[in-house]
Amino acid sequence: MDGPSLEERIARVPAWFHRMELAPGVVTPGVSDCSITLSRLELPEDCRGMRVLDVGTRDGFFAFEMERRGAEVVAIDYVPQEQTGFRLAAEALGSRVHYLRENLFHVTRERHGGFDLVLCLGVLNHVRDPLGALDTLRGVCRGELFLETAVSGPGTDPVLRFHPRDSAGGDFTMYWTPNLPCLEALVVEAGFLVGRLTQFGDRAVCRAAISLDETLRYYARIARELP
Repeated sequence: MDGPSLEERIARVPAWFHRMELAPGVVTPGVSDCSITLSRLELPEDCRGMRVLDVGTRDGFFAFEMERRGAEVVAIDYVPQEQTGFRLAAEALGSRVHYLRENLFHVTRERHGGFDLVLCLGVLNHVRDPLGALDTLRGVCRGELFLETAVSGPGTDPVLRFHPRDSAGGDFTMYWTPNLPCLEALVVEAGFLVGRLTQFGDRAVCRAAISLDETLRYYARIARELP
């Protein structure tokens, strides 16, 4: 007897976040149209020879896309891949992306190596320490950071809005929304040079290269450990 079809297996996944095509005409019922974010990011087309980290990979759309472009990809999330659509998607696509159940703050160069590109997409609002998260990613990034996040309203002064408890639409994990000047300041403070920062309504994308100036890196270290 034949096993369940791909469509049937897709339907068994409790909740899809990424909308993606797993076979010709077979698309997951995700709530996020990843093609929009993908076009906004302007990721390199040719990633051969690159090592990429996808933070908060969820169902894996961006990890699989970077693999398709030739990169070696490590994808991390805090839940087992069986609880999302990642495992099924990887199987359907014949992917070799390496999935790690890992907390962002536990990623280190000693344990995980360095990465030419780091993707942090839709994650920054959901961590309790956004600057610490960027510091951590700077520690493993040897090239560029691509960041996508929710942002708050206009203003010229850097402002980070805090959402206590479930005040952000009932979401207990939505802690912060920076405005655009604050987002840029956070990225620079973590040791990056912002090359592109663009707002799209209540979302923004940022592309930043690592800075070789060790001054900010020094102050980041002594803020969390003995000098």
